[in-house]
Order: sequence, then C-alpha cells, then structure tokens
Amino acid sequence: MSFGVGTSGSASNQLSGPQGVAYDETTSTLYILDTGNDRVMQYLRGASVGILVAGGNGRGVGNTQLNSPR
Repeated sequence: MSFGVGTSGSASNQLSGPQGVAYDETTSTLYILDTGNDRVMQYLRGASVGILVAGGNGRGVGNTQLNSPR
C-alpha cells in the first residue's frame, strides 16, 4: 500500500508527525494518528489520499477537535 506525497503537511495526502497506526484486516483499512495535525486519518486499500475520521479542526477541546493526540 502506498499513500501520500512524501512531504510533511496538512493536506489529505500528507501527514505531520504520525505517532500511531492501526490496521483493520476485515476491511483492509489503515488508520494513522497524525499528531502534528491533531487528527486521525483513514486510508482505504490502494488510496493515496486519506479520509479525515476525527479531529482536523485545529488543536482544542471542542467536540470536533483533538489536543496533541498520542
């Protein structure tokens, strides 16, 4: 599986400081904790662009924000 463009950033095909990875064998889906962007991204099999599944609205404590997720 390949994804992204190989440079750090906040676009849907970029990550900044990824800290954690989870893989769902049932759906062949990869989840990446993108700490630098305070979000969790989902990558479907063969995708080069991720789907935002949590956070991504800046750092904070609101119900659509994450604060330095680990």
